[in-house]
Amino acid sequence: MTRKMRFATRLLAGATAALGALAAAPARATSPIDVPPGNELALSLSARGVQVYTCLMATTGEFAWTFKAPEATLFDREGEIVATHSAGPTWESTRDHSKIVGTRIASVASVTAGAIPQLLLSAVVQVPGPTFGKVSYVQRLNTVGGSAPASGCDMAHQGAEVRVPYTATYTFWERD
Repeated sequence: MTRKMRFATRLLAGATAALGALAAAPARATSPIDVPPGNELALSLSARGVQVYTCLMATTGEFAWTFKAPEATLFDREGEIVATHSAGPTWESTRDHSKIVGTRIASVASVTAGAIPQLLLSAVVQVPGPTFGKVSYVQRLNTVGGSAPASGCDMAHQGAEVRVPYTATYTFWERD
């Protein structure tokens, strides 16, 4: 066997081994906030707003900032206001007033320190319409900011509210 043939044989053997390893590799791990199969992306909007927290005493007697509600405006790629986001959690279209309410299914920590978690929510249509009338799932992604303060909640501040700025991307999914 010539030198070139031995090289080609080793190269082919290495490529065959690599392909075999790829075929045996497990499928890509899924995230708890992945949307289930059978849904397609309908809308992706950027959000700017605040997470509202209230200083309350817990059953342990400790004081802590407790989440109250989000208040955000959602924009399309052109910067036009498309919806508002509020307690519920609720999303309402500013164009056709269609409305959905979400129920949290799963969350994962944000990749950005000090940010609120990323979420997967199932959606129930409250007011039908073109914008949100067929939405099945909502994801909150790319979160920045919005976490409760680490201090400042004590007996002297009981009942006080803080509004912590945040940004996120909300994706809205419809069943195929």
